[in-house]
Amino acid sequence: MAGLTNLNQLVEEAKPLVDGLEAINVRISKIMELISKNKKNLNSVYIYIIYDISDSKIRTYVSTYLERNGLVRVQLSVFFGNIKRELYQKIQQTLKEINDMYTNKDSIFIIPIGEDILNKTTIIGENIDFDIIVHHKATLFI
Repeated sequence: MAGLTNLNQLVEEAKPLVDGLEAINVRISKIMELISKNKKNLNSVYIYIIYDISDSKIRTYVSTYLERNGLVRVQLSVFFGNIKRELYQKIQQTLKEINDMYTNKDSIFIIPIGEDILNKTTIIGENIDFDIIVHHKATLFI
């Protein structure tokens, strides 16, 4: 949220741009909470889940399933979370079972990511300033 030229910009950006996708400031807050809450927990893993699912009903089911299991929607088909390793295995198995149930050419990427790599991630574009999310800095608003 740094770099805003005026406070009205934050209010304008608080509106969701696409149905089913929360406003950017809400997504940033959820991701920051995930990162700060579970730092250095050896029993958890950061993951990205990225999918390309053509069937709307299955796509909706998968997105709802991921949100119910504590992952945060970063983009329409991209989820991020810090979850227990057991849940990671369960999600992986469930998504495989869903994919095996029907004939498709869909793809689901489940990417576990270490904190050291997470801290080196760069995002290009205007969506989320990942450096602010990962390197939680104290900010004073007056």
